[in-house]
Amino acid sequence: MSNSREYTTNFIKTHQAMGVDFKKLYTNSKYKAKKVKYNNIIFDSKAECNRYIELKTLEKYGKIKDLEYHKTFELLPSIKTEVETLRAINYESDFFYFDVDLNSYVVEDLKSEMTRKLSDYIIKKKLMVSKYKDYIFFENSNKSKKYYKIKE
Repeated sequence: MSNSREYTTNFIKTHQAMGVDFKKLYTNSKYKAKKVKYNNIIFDSKAECNRYIELKTLEKYGKIKDLEYHKTFELLPSIKTEVETLRAINYESDFFYFDVDLNSYVVEDLKSEMTRKLSDYIIKKKLMVSKYKDYIFFENSNKSKKYYKIKE
């Protein structure tokens, strides 16, 4: 092959001839969750959509307030070196809200048993709990519900 574009074109044509649907192949999420649309919001999974509906109900009854979806927190800023700029490390929560009963902001993340064990997630969770000490970190999974807050 003379160039990568030609190789890629031939690769795609060959695999399409074998019945590979590239649109289907790359639209599924990494963990097989199906996207769900509700109230013009696209959620990463049905569980996330259901939790959003629960939280909106709690907000309606005054149990929580200031509900945000997919709020981003900076864990480490970008660093400029002589060679390159190393990008910032961020954490994106599923939900962020103020819990009236706990009198605290809560960073909530829905996790499956598989994603709870990923090293990237474990490190980011520790950085999140460490940096944002005033917030409660709520790990919400189908098997367990854990609240993390640094002891004073």
